[in-house]
Amino acid sequence: MKPFLWCMLALASSITLGFFYRAASILFAIGFGYMFLLEQALYLNHFYLIWLISIVMIFLPANAVFSIDALLWPAKYKRDTLPRFVERALSHSLTHSFIRCYIPRS
Repeated sequence: MKPFLWCMLALASSITLGFFYRAASILFAIGFGYMFLLEQALYLNHFYLIWLISIVMIFLPANAVFSIDALLWPAKYKRDTLPRFVERALSHSLTHSFIRCYIPRS
């Protein structure tokens, strides 16, 4: 399990730095989903939120402004602004998670 967690740490660092962002996001979402669904003894809403955001981040162009990808390949990734759907996708995923966590408690 330790090598798996070290790989997840490397993928999270790659996402943070924006180095091979798309591939790292896909592998991180698959890996975190595997870990989330495998662990039956511990269920936290925060893990669901992290998994949901990692799935959403696969489709977001988060490597367009401040990233290693934009420095290495500016013609492919560099942008001055991001589309509006980036903000909306993150806000909708957070809203979905908060509503899903609140309903069973009420």
